[in-house]
Parts: sequence; structure tokens; C-alpha cells
Amino acid sequence: MGVPLEPSSLTLSKITCIALVPEGRVRSLDANPGILTLVRALRSFFALAFSAFTARVYVHAELCGPVLLSLPLSAKHSAPESLSGRVELVIPKPNAAEESAAKEITEMNRSTILTKLTVVIFTVLLFAVAGAAAGTETALKASDITSKIFPEQVFFRGQVAPVQMRNTGGVRFSDDMFVLAGMVDSSGYSTAIRQKYQAYFISEVPLEISGQKLPPGAYGIGFISGEKFILMDLGAHDLFQVDSSKDSEMKRPVPLQVVSSGGKYRLYAGRSFVEFARAQ
Repeated sequence: MGVPLEPSSLTLSKITCIALVPEGRVRSLDANPGILTLVRALRSFFALAFSAFTARVYVHAELCGPVLLSLPLSAKHSAPESLSGRVELVIPKPNAAEESAAKEITEMNRSTILTKLTVVIFTVLLFAVAGAAAGTETALKASDITSKIFPEQVFFRGQVAPVQMRNTGGVRFSDDMFVLAGMVDSSGYSTAIRQKYQAYFISEVPLEISGQKLPPGAYGIGFISGEKFILMDLGAHDLFQVDSSKDSEMKRPVPLQVVSSGGKYRLYAGRSFVEFARAQ
């Protein structure tokens, strides 16, 4: 590759500004980081040698072979005998060690870029998966419910009772709102309350249970004789009763669970259940 100048006069102060043009292959420049520094040093050398006149300059750079710097001198000026005619500076190709060092640096840079790119991709995928999980409406099993979202002890009718965390269930809606239920140990209550109060029910959204509207809140619930489902406020006052149903085909009934059913949800106690859905 060559970059010849037109045969016009060029002051020596501008020589180093056109010394090398690294537009092609750059392997040798990577291995010879001192080339540009060396060429800059030539400015001082030629300024001292030819300070009385100007010169025409040709620069030839073979970036994967030797680098030849030739400076044909103007014929109308004289020069020191040792420097008359043409001065050539030949910089040899990099040796194996230099090429190996350059290659190692290139591989290290490539490895760093790939590592950073992998981290970015992994982070994006992680957020995408988390966002997809948060945006999915699903029924919750007992294994999904922890004390972080459902208390291990709850207050109802003047006292606190422990929750049977193994017998819990609920729904997480797509906007991260919850409906949760859990069986309680009601042994400390009177017989009248124990007959009705079997589980604790919490909703963050308005619901419709068998045609009855229910605002967000905490309640006591139970399945009672006569195939009825009863819901009470925290003072044990009855809010409403609705008919419950039996699922005779259920193979393994459990004390309490919530199951998705055709766009609605079923709250089970054994084989007895009521259907509920989020109200508009």
C-alpha cells in the first residue's frame, strides 16, 4: 500500500503527520506498538539534517511485511553526503513472540466481550422470565404459600389461632393480587364458633361467590351441614350463606385446596366446594 504525495513542496514540520496510514491490515501494527513513536522521532532528526530546505516525501507501508519509509530529497538542494539521495528506514516483520503476544491480547479482548455479552443476554432473559411469571394467573398450592404472604397465626373473634400451612390454597392474579385461604386450629373457640369457623379467607380483590358479592378483606369461612357454605366477618357475624356442591369424582380429597375450573376457581374442603371468580 502506498501514499505518494504530489511533487509540491512540503515543509519538514508536516512530515510526521503523514507517516503511516493504518487503513489496511493491522497485524504488524498491533505487534509493533513502537512504530508510531519511532516515526514521530524522525521529525526531530530530519529537521536538524535538512533545516535549510524542503523535501518531497513518499510513504510506503506494507502492514504485513516490512515497513519502508523513503524520503527522496529535492534536487535543487544539497544535503550532507551521508544523507544524499534517499534515506530508507526498514522496520522488519514482527517475530513469532510478538505475533503470539498480539494474538493473545486479541483473544483476551474477544473473551471479555463474549463474557459481557453473555451476562447481558442472561440478565435480559431472567427479567423476561420473571415478568412472564408475574403476569400469569394461576391457582396456588400449599407448597406455593409461605408466611411471607399468609400469616401463620390469624385473629378472629377476640383471639389468635394458628394456621395449618399444609392445608392452604389460593389464586395469584395476573396483576399480582392474591386470594388466599387456610385451615385454622379452632380448638380454643366455643362450640358454636367451631361449627362454623374452619378456615381463614383473605382477598385483595372483589369477588363473586355463588352469586354473592364480596369486597376485599379478611373473613372466617366454613362448610356446614345442609350442604351450605358460610362466610363471616372477623367478629363471627354471618355475612351470607350459599349452597355448596359435592365432587363425588374427586379421587384424593384434602382438607382444603383451590382448583382452577373453566375460568373460575373452586374452593374445596374435602369433596365439598363453592365456585368463585374475580368480580368486575
